[in-house]
Amino acid sequence: MPRAASRDPIYLRRRYTPELIELCVRWYVTYRLSYRDLSAMMAEREVAVSHTTIMRWVRHYVPEFERRWSRFAKPTHSSWRMDETAVSVRGCWKYLYRAVDRNGKSIHSLLCADRTVGSAQDFFRQAVKVSGSPWPEKINLDGNTATHLALRLLGEEDARWHSVTVRARRYRRVSDWRGNYSLRGGAVGRQSRCLSPRRAPRFQSLLIEPDVRISRFR
Repeated sequence: MPRAASRDPIYLRRRYTPELIELCVRWYVTYRLSYRDLSAMMAEREVAVSHTTIMRWVRHYVPEFERRWSRFAKPTHSSWRMDETAVSVRGCWKYLYRAVDRNGKSIHSLLCADRTVGSAQDFFRQAVKVSGSPWPEKINLDGNTATHLALRLLGEEDARWHSVTVRARRYRRVSDWRGNYSLRGGAVGRQSRCLSPRRAPRFQSLLIEPDVRISRFR
């Protein structure tokens, strides 16, 4: 008797083929498609799959795909661009902290309930532990005082933070940065206004490091 084709262990006991699962997951994180859109598109291909099934695929397989592909990814640059954005998650306003390098490659992202010094510290602690990410030499920030203060307080925990040069520009994002200072000295910067939730972009309810997922699936 012919032997059954070997399957990746992560697809064992799955009703659908690995190719179909990967296709749905890739389309969801790459394009602006809902789970119901993908279910309808699969129906046109004569494949009956529920939108809730595709949702479970995304939540289950995206972290595993990211873990496997990160081994082959090029290391990020030591120059970071970091900001925080108010996003709507299931009707509640949260803050998405994110950082990219000078080439636009995602370093880390963290969804927090507030925009405080503690949230910024948690983000930086996790960002420097990301595999393949070197210790930052420069960090570009906007005018949020809590983020600047968090970096100064981190210098008391780890002396390596004192060697980081911070470039600050009020109300700027990752595209235009001017004015720099060192964590070793200089003013923290002026207080910036909090981003109004009404003017913030609306994200989907599932936030799984969008910068990373989109770049890796293309």
